[in-house]
Amino acid sequence: MAHAAVLLVIAMALLATATSSDALSPAGHLMDPHDIKKTIKQNEGDVIDCVDINRQPSLKHKHPLFRDHKVQLKPTRSWKAKLEEEESSKLSSRVGAWQRADQSWRRSGGSCPQGTVPIRRTPNGSAVDAAVAADAIRRSFSPAPSPSAGAAGDQAVGPQDGAAAAGPRIEVAASYAVNGPYHGAYAMLPVWKAHVEPKEASHTYLHVAGTTNPTYVPFPGEDPPDLNNAVWVGLSQFPSMFGDDNPRLFVYYTTDNGQKHYCYNTGCAGFVQTSSRIALGGTFANFSAPGGSQIFLSVSIYKEVGEHQWWVSVMDEVLGYFPHFIFPRFFYEGLHNEMGGRVLNTWPQGRHTATQMGSGVLPAAADPQKSPAALVAAYFALNVTGHDFPDIARKKTVVTAPGCYGVQLGGDDRSVQGFDTLFGGPGGPDCAS
Repeated sequence: MAHAAVLLVIAMALLATATSSDALSPAGHLMDPHDIKKTIKQNEGDVIDCVDINRQPSLKHKHPLFRDHKVQLKPTRSWKAKLEEEESSKLSSRVGAWQRADQSWRRSGGSCPQGTVPIRRTPNGSAVDAAVAADAIRRSFSPAPSPSAGAAGDQAVGPQDGAAAAGPRIEVAASYAVNGPYHGAYAMLPVWKAHVEPKEASHTYLHVAGTTNPTYVPFPGEDPPDLNNAVWVGLSQFPSMFGDDNPRLFVYYTTDNGQKHYCYNTGCAGFVQTSSRIALGGTFANFSAPGGSQIFLSVSIYKEVGEHQWWVSVMDEVLGYFPHFIFPRFFYEGLHNEMGGRVLNTWPQGRHTATQMGSGVLPAAADPQKSPAALVAAYFALNVTGHDFPDIARKKTVVTAPGCYGVQLGGDDRSVQGFDTLFGGPGGPDCAS
């Protein structure tokens, strides 16, 4: 035990040397040509390099804890077959044209060879400002303003301090569940292309978070004292990061609720990718359309029973994992599962811009299947024994700018497992509280 304690202290000290400067994540990467086994040019302009799995960016960062890390190629117990079966059931039971998302580069050149991972190349002459992008990352996933309880605790609405003042702020419209402890979550995220101003961002996400307070005893329905440890997966429209407003795949983690220690995609030591078929930062071949096809991206975050790392799957493919040692206080269970949207708004001259969230429509319809608002569909949780459950106990919501973004619980679909959440809105001056 003493030996283990010493190792933990050393690991914490090493990780503590990382600061927010370690979290700078470029739009893509400039890779050593010797590490590239194949290159795929996407019709929309992106270039994907198939890079030796052991030479991927997160492993090449000079982080001491990754120095001798051996890539774990897959979890010991895969969810893939089970998720594919359940997702097919969910999709076939829905009303209307629901389709699975697919990344554009896969239609241009298939997938990368076995033993490599797809890395988006930094565009030549990229106009992306790294400093602006890094600040946008820090702000986008920073803690949401503390909400105040609404009627009967159903709706948490908290206007931000200094609502009329100029300056960047984060807007949130999401639902969350605190009925754990959890070992993960699954959901189907909608793929919409919303309007986003050049220096702003709009995110659709699922995230699992837990406290670093070792004395806290979780109780179903009770918010934990902090959300310091967190893992995210979702879609970002992030012009200052990627140079365009296309929805792109992202992963993110933090060990202190986004204050100093955090990482977006593979811009720093953190996420270890194992998939040769899915590209972080990759865009998508199809988007949802009002009155037309609804495109969904299935995502899951889960922890294997008896293991410490957190795995991420996308489109029912294991994407990769966050090693346990990047969390200086072990992240052995989740206490907060959240899903919905976030917008980073710059508030120039004290006015909210027209950056949209989700489909750009407020969730107001009584029937979630007929609503034009964005829909996070079929959420369910994973319990500490490794079994999934619908988590239909009373969920909570948070909305920071109800004048122009909103969230509505869609209820659980009795024909299939899971819980729905509608979210989004148009932005605009009505965001002022």
